[in-house]
Amino acid sequence: MAVFSTEEAGCDTEWNACGAFGGAMKLCGHPTTGKCYISHVRTHSALNFQGMPAADQDYLKFVNQSLKRRAGEEDCWPIGTEMIGKLALAAVTREDHEVVSASVVMFFFLMRVSEFVEADMMVDDVQKVVSVRVCRRKNDQQAIGRTVAMKAIEEPERFGRHAICPYVAASIWVNTKAKTNPDRFRRGLYRLLGQAGFGNSQDGRKRQLYSPHSLRKGGAQSYVLAGTQRDLVQKIGGWSSEESLKRYEDEVMLNPCVQPIRPPLKSLSTKDADSRPQ
Repeated sequence: MAVFSTEEAGCDTEWNACGAFGGAMKLCGHPTTGKCYISHVRTHSALNFQGMPAADQDYLKFVNQSLKRRAGEEDCWPIGTEMIGKLALAAVTREDHEVVSASVVMFFFLMRVSEFVEADMMVDDVQKVVSVRVCRRKNDQQAIGRTVAMKAIEEPERFGRHAICPYVAASIWVNTKAKTNPDRFRRGLYRLLGQAGFGNSQDGRKRQLYSPHSLRKGGAQSYVLAGTQRDLVQKIGGWSSEESLKRYEDEVMLNPCVQPIRPPLKSLSTKDADSRPQ
């Protein structure tokens, strides 16, 4: 049984070449990645899948739509501290405030929403430090994870009950015993964007301008603008290569729509990086 990686398509799973997928692989030739395979599906489905059972065709269409949606979610606009502040001021319900707290944490720790919902978060109220252990990430098949500790920011910007500070946001999240999942957070973020007056579509198309990934992108670009060392930003975000981070750097230089801020780092620990104080 062959396995083809879909990492290039922005997906964190692998597809086994069996069933309808395996049959399609024979018809399409031998694409080496899921992204390449999906391209074959789009361009050759009318020709190559004639005679294939309708159920298999529906399955292939579902795969195509899912990968395009996941890949498009990372092709989003960044959310910076100023925008987070406006979301905080627009928050009304408890769920709105939970979305704001989670957004601040994801912004500073450069987390994907899938990482946030499974992360271990510990708050030290004596030293005013929050430590986050990310146990799962897209390019971490061995579940090595990373642990990042950040300290409270002195005199942070405040917007209502919220502050642009990882310690304050994490304290609110932990003390209220808030819980979420990727879909719930995504819906809450989109609703809050509307309440704050941010349009989230482009030229009437269904593509979202902002997504949960906007927080990870905005945080990385804010750190880059503040002159933070590239390797440090890369390790906080868990990127396996400089090329992944460079995409964000190139974009922010062309259209700087975020505000510079330095990570209030206390320590950082991964398998290949010892704890390094700021």
